[in-house]
Amino acid sequence: MSVIHSPLVRRISAFTLLLVVAVSAFAAVGYPIFRVYHDQKNTIADLEFRLGKINSVATTGSKAKALLDKLERDHPSDDRLLSGSNQALAAAGLQETVKKIIRTSGGRVERTQLSPAEAEGAFERIGLQVRGVGTIDTLQRTLHALESAGTLLFVHGLDISTATKRRRRRNKSQDHQYEAIELKATIDLFGYRRAVTK
Repeated sequence: MSVIHSPLVRRISAFTLLLVVAVSAFAAVGYPIFRVYHDQKNTIADLEFRLGKINSVATTGSKAKALLDKLERDHPSDDRLLSGSNQALAAAGLQETVKKIIRTSGGRVERTQLSPAEAEGAFERIGLQVRGVGTIDTLQRTLHALESAGTLLFVHGLDISTATKRRRRRNKSQDHQYEAIELKATIDLFGYRRAVTK
């Protein structure tokens, strides 16, 4: 039994068959190509973003390196560190420097005590606690001298108390006398020396 279809039904059937073949061809070939293209486009965008970040870091790194080189040229690092071929000599040098600063400022050193050296990266931190006696002017001059010394010295603790002794001084700019109060100051400070690599 044969069924006779009208030309319209045949055209619709042919069109539907053509549509099924086209969709199948797109599903088999076109869609995977489209997905690969879309994935590659996202990968390229991601890589361009990462490249921009890497270039930014490289630019920042080269600027920082140039700045570090300039600082090292302008200020050689060892000039500001404690000198001495070992920890004991560096500590003794620190002790003598601080004693000299206090005496030059008009104070008197009562005692000094070294702290154990501590490793901090490529450096050794050498600490000192010093107790001195003097006036507020002496303390101000001492702290200024420590801060402006050629060697980098860091004050990380300061304890001040009044001593029992008082003395009268004549103020040079005026004709009256005032009492200069003696202070006892305990100063905790430290400096750095380059660690010896073994």
